[in-house]
Parts: sequence; structure tokens; C-alpha cells
Amino acid sequence: MKKIFLCAWILGVILISCKKEKALNVDLSKSILDGYKGNDTDEWLRLNFLNVYNIEVLYRFDSFQLAVDRYSTPVREDKVKPVMELVRKGFINPYIDVAGKNFFMPRVPKEFGLFGGALYRAIDNTAEAAGNADAGRQINLFVLNDFDPNNKAAVIQMMHVIHHEFTHILNQTIPVPEGYDAISNNYIGDSWVRESQANADNMGFISRYSRKSKMEDFAEMVSFLLVEGQTAFDSKVKSVSADAGVKLRKKEQMVVDYFQISYGIDFRVLQDAVKKSI
Repeated sequence: MKKIFLCAWILGVILISCKKEKALNVDLSKSILDGYKGNDTDEWLRLNFLNVYNIEVLYRFDSFQLAVDRYSTPVREDKVKPVMELVRKGFINPYIDVAGKNFFMPRVPKEFGLFGGALYRAIDNTAEAAGNADAGRQINLFVLNDFDPNNKAAVIQMMHVIHHEFTHILNQTIPVPEGYDAISNNYIGDSWVRESQANADNMGFISRYSRKSKMEDFAEMVSFLLVEGQTAFDSKVKSVSADAGVKLRKKEQMVVDYFQISYGIDFRVLQDAVKKSI
């Protein structure tokens, strides 16, 4: 009897496991990255960025673009064109106009990753910077679902992120000049998040984030001078202590010299081009 029961049970398992399932009514082309159907946005990106600058714009959400311990959310498709138009006008065009294609094309990041929400650390759900660069190949931009191209402050913030990250790419080829970190040598790593802007100002740092490291300090100086502009920088220098003002001026000169000596770029001409674009 036990053998008969066991045989019947095994037969039932086999029959159940072999049962055919009904096909799901799902259009996988909308979610499979290797087989999606291109649309007008994809064609616009192909014609304006891939064909012209060899830049691929990744806006369909793919978690593998992020580190395993980071997460974000998809970008709305209607934000893609306004964001990339800004990238072209405020970043690509000024560099090509001033430095030329021979400088820009080998160094331009080959991918732009667009994300709708902030970048979060999975371990504690802490939001991180509004952008990052990956090995000189990809620039990722976050919090784009709230982006308004008619909001000048939002435009300046985004351009600041892009120019900051591109400075890191330049520094991967030619490092930050020796002696730069001696001007303000009290970097504090990730503790910068607890820093006040007033304290950073009076220690000769252009932003709170500058206190993280020499690399971030230099990139913040470059992006502030290019995007916020010389008038804003001069006002900053006047608003801080005399000692802090001297430090900021020394950093400014090292930035100008870095672009001229390392890449043959007149930083003041580039600065003016970025200002006009914004």
C-alpha cells in the first residue's frame, strides 16, 4: 500500500511539473534593455549625441549602472531632451569652441546616465551627490525628475555637477598640481557632511564639499569659477576673512595655470564661454 501511495505521489508531482502555463500578455520589449523598441527620443539622441560626439545617453533604468550598494529611480522620458540640450549648450559647446574637437573628443565621457531620483546608499538610505563620474567613461546625473530648465538656479546646479565631474576626468590624465593641497590642508573626508558653509568659507574652501579631499576641492574650484562665474567668486572672496581670501585667490591661480600649462586652454576664455551659454 505504501509503495502504491508513493508511486501515485511521484506521478502527481510529474504531472503537475509538466503542466503547460498560459502565455502572459506582457510586452517585454518595453522592459528588456537588449530588445526595446526605439522611439523618437532614442532617434533624437542618436542623431544629436551618438553620431556627433560618440556619446551614448542611458536613460532606460538599469540598476547595473550603479554600484551594488547604491540605488536610484528611473528618469521621466520628458526630462531627457531638456537635460541633454543643457549638456550640449553649457558643457560640450564651450569646450569645443575654446579648446577644439581634438582636445574634447578623446576626453569626453562616452556615456551619460540619467536618473530621476537621488543616489542613495543602501546601508542607511543616505542621499549622496547629484552626480558622479565612473572611471572617466560615464557621468551620471541624478534628481532629474525635478529639473526645470527655466529655473536658473537649477540650471547652474546641474552645470556645476557636470563641470565638476569632467574636472575629475581631466585630473585622471594630468593630476591636480603639486602643492595645491598645502594651501588648505585640513581635509576631513566624509565628515564634510557635518561641516557648516561658514566654517568652510573661513578656512579657504569654496564649498562644504571641498573639505572632503584635494580632488574634490580642486573640482569644486573649477566648476564654481566656470559656472557660478567670476563675479560670484569675487564676491565670495570679499565676504570671507582676509586669510581665507588669500587662500581662495591662490587656488584660483592654480586652476588657471593648470588649464594653460596642462592642456593649453585659456581658462578665462572658457569661463566666458560657459557664462554666455548659461
